[in-house]
Amino acid sequence: MPPLGGFLPIEHLFDYNRSMVSAPTLITQPGEGRRKAPAGARGDCQAYVTVIRCGAGRGIAAMSLLDRAGSAGEHFIPFSVREQPSQQGRDYVYAGVTAALDRMLSLGVRRVLINIDDAQLFDELEQRSQPHRELTLPYIVLGCKLNEFSNARLALVKPERMAALRAKAEGLATPFALLPTG
Repeated sequence: MPPLGGFLPIEHLFDYNRSMVSAPTLITQPGEGRRKAPAGARGDCQAYVTVIRCGAGRGIAAMSLLDRAGSAGEHFIPFSVREQPSQQGRDYVYAGVTAALDRMLSLGVRRVLINIDDAQLFDELEQRSQPHRELTLPYIVLGCKLNEFSNARLALVKPERMAALRAKAEGLATPFALLPTG
C-alpha cells in the first residue's frame, strides 16, 4: 500500500501482560516541523527489574528492557546507598529500582510496564502497605521518578521469571563489591 499524503498507517499491538490496550499508531514521514525523538529513544517498553546487594553500600540493578519493536536489551546499573542496618536490605531495593528508572528515562522511555519480583515493594508502591518510616525519603524519590514517565505501571511477577537476569547480576556482584570505595 503506497503512503497517502506522506502518511503510512501501521497498526502496532502491544501485549503488556494485559495491562495496556492495543493502540493504532500513525507514523508520519520526518519533516522540518516534526519533533524527533532522541537517538536511541524507545518510547513504550516493558521492563523486568531486580536488585542485587553486592556488599556494604553497593548494589546492582539488573534490568531487561523490551521495546515495542521487539528489541531487547539488558542493563546492569551499579549504585551506592547509605546503608541502614535496621532496614535489612530494603534501602537497597529502593535505590536499585530508582537507578533502573533513571536509566530508562535516559534511554527515552516514556511509557513502561515495570515487572518486579519484590512483593513488599509492590505493595508499598501500590499503597497497600506503608514503608518503614526510615524509607520515607526513598519512597518519595521513587514515586517522583515514576511520575516522570507519561505512564508507568507496576506488575508483580514470580521470582522464577527473573532467575536468569538475577543470575547474570549475581555474576557481576562479586567483582563490583571488591572495587575500592570513594
